[in-house]
Amino acid sequence: MGAGERYRAHFQRYPVIYLTLKGAKQETFERCWAALREKLIELYNQHRHVLDSRQLGEVEERRYRQVLDGTASEAVYGRALLDLSSHLHRRHGERVVMLIDAYDEPIHAGYLHGYAPRVLDFVRTFLTEGLKGNPHLHKAVLTGILRVARESLGRPDVMIRPAQPGRPGVVLELKVARAPRTSLEQALDEGLAQIRARDDAAELRAGGAAPVHAVAVAFDGKVVRVRAGEPG
Repeated sequence: MGAGERYRAHFQRYPVIYLTLKGAKQETFERCWAALREKLIELYNQHRHVLDSRQLGEVEERRYRQVLDGTASEAVYGRALLDLSSHLHRRHGERVVMLIDAYDEPIHAGYLHGYAPRVLDFVRTFLTEGLKGNPHLHKAVLTGILRVARESLGRPDVMIRPAQPGRPGVVLELKVARAPRTSLEQALDEGLAQIRARDDAAELRAGGAAPVHAVAVAFDGKVVRVRAGEPG
């Protein structure tokens, strides 16, 4: 069966950045940082053609080589996704697709072994620089399964963006109630409060969603409660 012209128009069109942080779960921050650095060295080596193309400026080339040889500063590593997407966009004339897998493994390791603040500081900068407001990005897929990572990065559990402006958007927060310490009603209150505190609705409204709905879902075993509220 043919995919159709609408889909074939995108086939092999975009440069792709694929990065997995799987395995970056060492017992110390120093060892975790070394593992992250090696993954970025491998990523930059995969796209070495942009360095060999001689299209980079002097500063860009210096930063690229620093990442490749492992001598870059933390600030340069922090903008590694942004810089690489810029280079690929210029080289190929198309914005990039990013596929980032297991982004939460180093965060989970940080919580387990006591270096969470240090690794969170880097991962937050790394992903924010690469994904938020990046003019060289076409689409991105970010996969991870740990709730602690999503909350630490300040993101909702589910955000539904409309395909067209003027259509509804939804922010969904999932909570687990632990009776008697936390009731279902308290969990729902907490979920809606988090949506308002993060101002998740602003991101959807900026993309043209209207109206924006805030929904909290609380679980206690097999009992589930759902509540809609003002998104803020």
